Amino acid sequence: MFGELPAPAAVRRVFAAGAPAAMALNSLTPQELVGWPSALPRQAQQWLSPYSRSLPVVGRLAGRGSTISSEQLLLLAPDVIVDMGDVNEHYLSMARQFSAQVGIPYVLVSGRLHDSPEQLKTLGALLGRREHGQYLADMAQEILDDIKARRKQHEGTLPSVYFARSANGLETGVGASIHSEVINLVGARSVASDLPGERLGQVSMEQLLLWNPDVIFTQEVAFYRQVYEHSQWRMLPAVQKKRVFLVPNVPFGWLDTPPALTVYWGQCGWRPGCITKISHY
Repeated sequence: MFGELPAPAAVRRVFAAGAPAAMALNSLTPQELVGWPSALPRQAQQWLSPYSRSLPVVGRLAGRGSTISSEQLLLLAPDVIVDMGDVNEHYLSMARQFSAQVGIPYVLVSGRLHDSPEQLKTLGALLGRREHGQYLADMAQEILDDIKARRKQHEGTLPSVYFARSANGLETGVGASIHSEVINLVGARSVASDLPGERLGQVSMEQLLLWNPDVIFTQEVAFYRQVYEHSQWRMLPAVQKKRVFLVPNVPFGWLDTPPALTVYWGQCGWRPGCITKISHY
């Protein structure tokens, strides 16, 4: 945390620095969220409450380039900025400097999937939603525990996986990247996890042929539509065996874009009983 946070009861307006934070805040404290960092797909609207659908697009601070200026942010008059994702020296320094520059408290939360219960519990306490945050944290922990139990039943039997990002499929999360951690969480092996770093990286077809993944996942419709007809991709046994799977991406990506815990709400609003599904992405 950078800057002095207001008392939880005094938090009325919260700015999400990026998409992962916006998804968490929409589940935890939607009425205080000042807007979405970027436009949501039209087909996602049916999964959101009327209030969340009405929120404007205000821009982001985090991710691949800021789309909001300091002056625009100050006009939104948030009580606090919340960011969620990787916590390293780069992002800590950015949060510290920006909070000092604009005079708004800045909270940076680890976005790792195994931290989901702590994310919800901590943010709930900070933002005046302690009870609801604990409720969601308990549900998230229950799901993580269930995944762990299921994983033990299938140790050694799950496939190697390549997560194909971007329209050409040659971008993926490498090393311990937050963008592909769900693959390893469920017990499969991300073929790019042996590469150094914790980031997104570009790969080549030569590298993919060496990896020879059993299964390919993608959220990119354009890539999925052409992969079975592409001469280079058809050299991969996974493509030959029709083991390329299009993962749902509404209301948010189920694997990535953005990497975060998602709580999907029904049309009845955001009362605890209205939760219809909790899923990573």
